[in-house]
Amino acid sequence: AGAWSDSFTLRVDTGPAAVTLMSPAAGHETSVTTILFMWSGTSIDTYVWELANSAAFSAVIDSTAETTATSVVRTLTANDSYYWRVIGSNALGGADTSAARGIVVDTAAAQVSVVSPADGHETTNASVVVSWSAVADSVGIVNYVVDAATDPAFTNTVFTDTVSGTLTSDTLTGLTSDTYYWRVRAIDNVGNIGVPSVTRGVLIDTGVGQVGLSSPADGAQTTLSTFSLQWATLYDSAGIDSYIVEVSKSAGFASLEFADTIDGAETGDTFTASSADTYYWRVRAVDAMGNTGANSATRGLLVDSNVPDVTLSSPADGWQTTNTSVALSWSAVTD
Repeated sequence: AGAWSDSFTLRVDTGPAAVTLMSPAAGHETSVTTILFMWSGTSIDTYVWELANSAAFSAVIDSTAETTATSVVRTLTANDSYYWRVIGSNALGGADTSAARGIVVDTAAAQVSVVSPADGHETTNASVVVSWSAVADSVGIVNYVVDAATDPAFTNTVFTDTVSGTLTSDTLTGLTSDTYYWRVRAIDNVGNIGVPSVTRGVLIDTGVGQVGLSSPADGAQTTLSTFSLQWATLYDSAGIDSYIVEVSKSAGFASLEFADTIDGAETGDTFTASSADTYYWRVRAVDAMGNTGANSATRGLLVDSNVPDVTLSSPADGWQTTNTSVALSWSAVTD
C-alpha cells in the first residue's frame, strides 16, 4: 500500500455569525464611571468593541483591537451619553455587527438656583411659599429637598420637605415669628445629590407683644397737672415702629382726653390734665410690619392740683359774745 497523503483540516460552520450584547442594558443610567461591557457570540472568532457619543458612530472615541475576549472594562470620566457595539468575525469571512446600545453616565446633580422670596424678605404670614428654577440633568431630577433653619449654618433645622422633581416650589410651614434661612438641593434619577442652593433669609413677624407700663404706678396721686407717662422697651423681630398712647377719664376709654403716637425709639410721653380728676392711661405698640399689639394693662391716676375754699357757717362775721369758748362751724368741702 502506498503512503498516506498530507492531511488537511476542514471546518464546517453551518450557522451565521452573530454577536449578542449582554450588559449594560440599553438605556442604562449610572453614577458609576467604571463600567464592565459584556457580550457573547455565535460562530465568532474575534471581536472589536467600539464606543461613541452618537448612535451613528460617526466618531468612535474608544475601541479595542481584535480580541477573543467577550468583555472589556472602561472608565468614562465625562458626564455624557455613550453608545457601544461589538463587531464579530470568523475565519470563514462571516461577520456581524451588533445593534448599538446607549448608556448615560451622570456623576453629579447641578446646584439649584432659588427664585423667591428675595433674601431678607419680611412678611406677616407664618407660611412662606419658596420657589426655584428647574434643574437640567442628563438623567432627570427625581426630587428637590427644601430645608429651613433658624441659623445660616442649618444646625437648628425646623423644616425639611422632599418634593417631586416636577415641582419648583414648596411652602414653609410650622414657623413662628423669627428669622429663618432656607435652601434647596436637587437629587437626580441615579441618586446624585447636588450641593445646596445659595441660602436666603426671611423674617416672619405675625404679631406684636404687649407693652409693659413703668410709671406712674396704678392709683398714683399727684398735684401736678403735667406729668410723664413711661413704659418699658418692647422687643420685636421686625422692630417697633411706634407706640400709641391713650388717656381717658373712663376705664372703658369710651372717650379720649388725649391720644398720641410716639416714635418706636421712645419709651415715654407727656400728658397735661385739663382739670382735677381721675385719669386712665394705656399704651400699645405697632411694629415695622404694621402689626398692632394688644393694649397694655390700664393704670389709673388721680390729679388734684387745688383744694376748694372753705365756706364758714358760724358765728357770723362781726358776731359778739360774752362766752370765752366759741364754737366755729363750716361747710364740708368736696375734693
